[in-house]
Amino acid sequence: MDSNVIIHALIEEDYKNMSPDTREIKENSRRIVSRITSGEEVYITTVQISEALNILERLTEPASSIRILRFLLEHPSFNIIETTVHDMKDAHRIVETYRNNRIGFNDAVTYVTMQKIQCEEIYTFDKHFDIFPGIHRIEK
Repeated sequence: MDSNVIIHALIEEDYKNMSPDTREIKENSRRIVSRITSGEEVYITTVQISEALNILERLTEPASSIRILRFLLEHPSFNIIETTVHDMKDAHRIVETYRNNRIGFNDAVTYVTMQKIQCEEIYTFDKHFDIFPGIHRIEK
């Protein structure tokens, strides 16, 4: 699971001033998170949790970001994969390999982790994942 799904699902925004594309992403994110809270298991890296919390801390009240962190760390549907130094070195190589596609380090960590655990599907709205062979991006 990519951090952008969590961010879109949990940030409250005014629907009246939202573009139709953004509204669809938010609705899809909320459906995904609802399935997860109902028991669908997902994998998420420590890097994605950190990335989501960094953004949520800027956009929400402290009590909300603390509650969200507790949810991510304690809900049994989240299988948290710790990111190692070796993973980060592999991710750096991915960033270099795909530099023309501007793959960010956090997305490269996700891709490396997916390879490590033999995962081929990811909940994300980030189209960068389409360039990785054998990865299927799920947006709903």
